[in-house]
Formats: sequence, structure tokens, C-alpha cells
Amino acid sequence: MFVNLFRICLIGLAVTACASTEPRTYFFDEVAVVNRSRAPVTDVTIRDVKNDRLFSCGNVAPFGICANRFAQRPYQRNPIQISWTIGNSTRQTREIQVDVPAGLDPGTLLRGVLEIRPTGDISVYLRPAGRRN
Repeated sequence: MFVNLFRICLIGLAVTACASTEPRTYFFDEVAVVNRSRAPVTDVTIRDVKNDRLFSCGNVAPFGICANRFAQRPYQRNPIQISWTIGNSTRQTREIQVDVPAGLDPGTLLRGVLEIRPTGDISVYLRPAGRRN
């Protein structure tokens, strides 16, 4: 009897482990560039390295937002590379991957945010699309 109970527990653990390794699907429908600095930001480009797709904003006023909404698409976790100019300084990131915030249910609609801080550096994150800046 103990052996059968042990086997049932092992099967349960195996099923749980297999289920947790499946990729979770999330969707996004917007990318926003938020300029939190006092300087204009120009030539913002976000490049999906895998698919060579681009999102760009030519000019983002101080404390302004440049955003683009589109039809929902799966978030594929592809690496991105970002470049921007603030003042006379052109900057570029290495390839980065933006993680989905912990605790979100699969199927959650996301918004990609690139925030330019007062110092000119950036923060890139995903948030549920229902929350707007």
C-alpha cells in the first residue's frame, strides 16, 4: 500500500513538473517611450534582434510620451537592442531580454515601456496593459 501511494505521489510530482516547464503565453499591444528627463530625446529605436523589426520615435519632448498601439500579438521574449539620443549624446544598449513580471496569469495583455530617466539612462519593462502612465 505504501509503495502504491509513493508511486501516485511520484506521478503527481512528474505531471506538475512537466506542466510548469511549458512556456506561458502572454500578449502585448503597445510600446511606449516615456521621457522623464528635462531634455528632448530623439532617434529612439527599439530593434527586435531575432526578426529585425523596428519600433521608433523621432522626437520625444521633455516629460512626453511616444506610443504606438497595434493588434495583439504574442510576446515572444526575443532579445532587443535600443538606441537613443539625448542632448548631444547617442547611446545604445547591448542585446537585452525583457522579462514578464512575476505573478501574471498567462494570456495577460502587456504594454512594453521604455523609460528615459532624468540622467539619460533607460529602464525597460513590461506591465499589464490596463495600467497607463
